[in-house]
Amino acid sequence: MAVNGNEIHRLNQQRVRNGHNIYCLISVQALRARQTWPYTINFNTKCRCFPTSWTLAITYQQNQETGVFSCSVTLKRNDSLNILVNAHVLISFLNINGRTVRFQRTVFNDSISSGQERQGSFTDAKLPTCLIFSDGGDIDLQITTFFRFCLSQTNFESNTLKKLKNKEEEDSDEEDPDKADSYEKDSDEDNVM
Repeated sequence: MAVNGNEIHRLNQQRVRNGHNIYCLISVQALRARQTWPYTINFNTKCRCFPTSWTLAITYQQNQETGVFSCSVTLKRNDSLNILVNAHVLISFLNINGRTVRFQRTVFNDSISSGQERQGSFTDAKLPTCLIFSDGGDIDLQITTFFRFCLSQTNFESNTLKKLKNKEEEDSDEEDPDKADSYEKDSDEDNVM
């Protein structure tokens, strides 16, 4: 799933039993051109129970002569739902074939409530030679975000739970019985590009 052509980024979303996985590929070449300006992406989780809204900001700087680079990632929650969501953010570098060419590193792993943001960064003195020699043209930075426990009933106010339970009951009365299990069946096929 490499970024190609005139694309700067590509977003892929996957539903899993206890949350959502968001995979964002960003062209290293495009990030290097921006240097100190953050690249921002707005997205929503496609959760049928508790949809949340997010802004991801990435700042990437690299010294072309030495290969030393730094990367800062900020994740801000924009929705107003009164739930707590755990976010685990990883960074890795992928080649044009989608293979990891440089580590998978955790930037942060924390709970985020409505209106909050989390930030993490790292600096690395050794960028792979393939990134230096290819000028980053065929290399993508992958930001992987695992949202967990957005589907559980912990950390909710009782009023919020009552409203959600009533809404679920209303929705289930209207659902087609043949489609009742579609959420689980589609769990590995929900791609948003």
